[in-house]
Amino acid sequence: MRILAPAVTVAVRTPSCLAWSGARVSSTASPGYATRIGPVQGCLGVLGVVFVRLGPSWWQTAVAAAVAMLLGQLAFVGHDAGHRQVFRSRWANEMLGFVCANLLTGISYGWWVDKHNRHHVHPNTEGRDPDLMVAPLSFTPGQAATQRGLRALFVRHQGHCSSPC
Repeated sequence: MRILAPAVTVAVRTPSCLAWSGARVSSTASPGYATRIGPVQGCLGVLGVVFVRLGPSWWQTAVAAAVAMLLGQLAFVGHDAGHRQVFRSRWANEMLGFVCANLLTGISYGWWVDKHNRHHVHPNTEGRDPDLMVAPLSFTPGQAATQRGLRALFVRHQGHCSSPC
């Protein structure tokens, strides 16, 4: 069952490798990435020092929230590296993706690339898009109809759980 039309056109070279029609401007990172990665790393370093200097304090929670936002930015850089959009070199993109995912954000880069490529091959196709197979969420009426008990109750109200409106 098709839910939405794909928003991006992709060409599949191999089952695990996607080629995006995108600009690869040089063998070094594009200026946009350099201006994102450098300050994010600097801020993470500063926040690490602040976290340690604060000691046991509720203010560490605020620092942790800021660190989470910065790690989200690095995850986006890792996403773009997974699509080979940061460098011309496959190796450089793989290394950047590995560092951003495995070392900094704690997610397996190889697992994510495989899952994300399967998502782009079958976007929003029930039963084939791994992004639509997230328990306990339901993305289609068919998925919602199979839920029972507490999961069914959650599915009826899942929109309220993810949006303040």
